[in-house]
Amino acid sequence: MPVFDMALPYVLWGRGLVEAVCKKFLALADLAKSDSIKVFYLNEVARVYLLSGDRASACKFFELAGDYNMGKPVGQWKSAYQYVLCASTFDQGVLFKSTGRSAFSLYQNALTLASRNGHSLPSMVHPYFSRMTEVRSSLARGALQ
Repeated sequence: MPVFDMALPYVLWGRGLVEAVCKKFLALADLAKSDSIKVFYLNEVARVYLLSGDRASACKFFELAGDYNMGKPVGQWKSAYQYVLCASTFDQGVLFKSTGRSAFSLYQNALTLASRNGHSLPSMVHPYFSRMTEVRSSLARGALQ
């Protein structure tokens, strides 16, 4: 694949053309020869949406990337890690009650799912990330009171 094709979405992103960027990244994901490359481009789509303020779309693409990353049929189940990624989309920027509720709920789902499966989040992700999940969950809970 030519370098130009891989660089173009970032040029468009720099110009703020969100939909064009996402279309280019999705086209690159469709052409990807491996799931790991597809996951990379789906994560980029999620980041574009997140930074443009569209949390719901960001969460959708983080979930989709997670499905491919784990080699599972798309949409069949969510891992604790996918819940954490989605929750992180709601605890960035100004924390409103609605975003606090969403973040808290998703973090709680991640912690519940991990413990139900006999895991702790530190065994699934970097310990610092796990600790931040607990802190963010507490902060989100505090915003609801």
